[in-house]
Amino acid sequence: MKRSIHWYLCFFLIFLGGVVVYLLHQSNLEKVEISNRQQLEYIHNRAVNQFSSSVHNLAGLVAGMKSYINMSEEMPSQDQFQKFVQSQLNDIDSKDSIAVSVIDTSHIFRQAFTRYENDPAQLIGRSVRDFRSEEKIKALDDLMKTDDLKMFPPINLREGWLGIPIDFRIKRNGIVEGYGAPILNFATIMSSVYDDEVTKGFAFKFSTERGNEFDRTRSYNGTEVHTKEVDKEFYKNFTIPEDAFISTTKQYFGFEITIATAYKEVPNQGKRFRNILLLYYGLLILVLLIITWQLDRYRKLNNRLEIANTEIASQNEELQHLNQTKNRFFTMISHDVKQPLQSIEGLLGLLQDEKTDDSSINSLFKEVRKSTRNTVDLLNNLLRWALSQTGELAYEPIHFNIAVTIRKTIALLDQQALAKKITIVQNLDDTIHFYGDVDMIRTVVRNLTSNAIKYTDIRGEIVINSYLDDDKIHISIKDNGIGMKPELASSLFQLGEMVSREGTSGETGTGLGLILCKEFIEKHHGDIQISSMPDEGTTFTIILPVST
Repeated sequence: MKRSIHWYLCFFLIFLGGVVVYLLHQSNLEKVEISNRQQLEYIHNRAVNQFSSSVHNLAGLVAGMKSYINMSEEMPSQDQFQKFVQSQLNDIDSKDSIAVSVIDTSHIFRQAFTRYENDPAQLIGRSVRDFRSEEKIKALDDLMKTDDLKMFPPINLREGWLGIPIDFRIKRNGIVEGYGAPILNFATIMSSVYDDEVTKGFAFKFSTERGNEFDRTRSYNGTEVHTKEVDKEFYKNFTIPEDAFISTTKQYFGFEITIATAYKEVPNQGKRFRNILLLYYGLLILVLLIITWQLDRYRKLNNRLEIANTEIASQNEELQHLNQTKNRFFTMISHDVKQPLQSIEGLLGLLQDEKTDDSSINSLFKEVRKSTRNTVDLLNNLLRWALSQTGELAYEPIHFNIAVTIRKTIALLDQQALAKKITIVQNLDDTIHFYGDVDMIRTVVRNLTSNAIKYTDIRGEIVINSYLDDDKIHISIKDNGIGMKPELASSLFQLGEMVSREGTSGETGTGLGLILCKEFIEKHHGDIQISSMPDEGTTFTIILPVST
């Protein structure tokens, strides 16, 4: 029971976290619902007020037209009436589209114009009965019995847009002469609503008292439509449930219009908050399970620790034995293998100097000596690299002169350079001192210079420079040998991609020397850079920090 109590505690905390998440989610849903409702009501009331304001502005224009005609001494001509309408619109700085008709008591068009065109729909002389039902004609007859303005249902105008008409009776000198029918473009009436940034996420539905719907381009009342334009903001272009709308019915000059508003998409603030809660809840479960599992694992590991300690003590004894074996192995390579090879190399040098009549024997001595020297170099590099990997190669820094060290190191390679008649030019700054492991620096300089001799043609030249630049010590070894492609140069210091090429006189190598050079320089917090092109030579540059 004691061993599993932490699991019971984990499950209890998970359950408690779930209850808290649920309560937070429900509370947030209520807040979001109230906020969304308030936002919807605000946008809806705003749209209703703006529509009402536009309708009353239109009514003001119509009232002015009515007064102009009824109070003129003579019935204004179409040209006079059009200029008056233009003047009205200009006075209020309106860009609205408007169509105006003057119709006699027989319902015959006597005047018809828009803001800038005369009779664009060719209505003059035609009867209203050609376009309107008898019911509408009766309503127009009733209009001529009253002096009030009267709004009629939105009309699909022959001019190619949807208009809202507010008509008035023409009565001059006590005689009814017909009626005026100014019609304003519904799209311009609603432009202030649709162009507002805050309404972008909302859809609006407009309908008449008979339930016929209309948008900014057409009325869906079964009459002919004279435009191909489609209102992209029509509410049916969106998937909106009917109960998502809130609506208001307003009466304008004897005619009722219902305006409804809804979100185009269901607001997802609640879903986002829920997802965040679920994410945190999931993380809580994960953390609790990990902690509980770790506690359980810790108990099990703790039980094994004592057994492991006993095994470690035994393994330590075995490791000490293996370490002694390793040291004997390195000693054997260093003394029992390397020294005899060096003796053989010296003996071969003496034999090579002896003059014999058989040139093939001299050539054989030369090749065997070369192979022996390569083997000794390989053993030296291999031993140093192995010791560096195991931590056995001690880093013993001292203060030393860079130029002196380079000269002594290059002197050991004079015979190798002389054999290929290669000139080694040394441009060294005698004032530079460095604090580091002098044996490691010698190894790097020797390996890089030996490499340069190997890949330089007979009678070539190698230039070694040392100088200070940008508070760094630079040692460059430049040859005019065979060079290499940039992609080959970039892989020279990678252990997994060691590349060995044959030298200009058939010399061989493993590439391990360059790996060792890089590791030795990095121990001094320095860097090795290489620049090379085929047939143009190679430059290795050692960069070391200035000693403090």
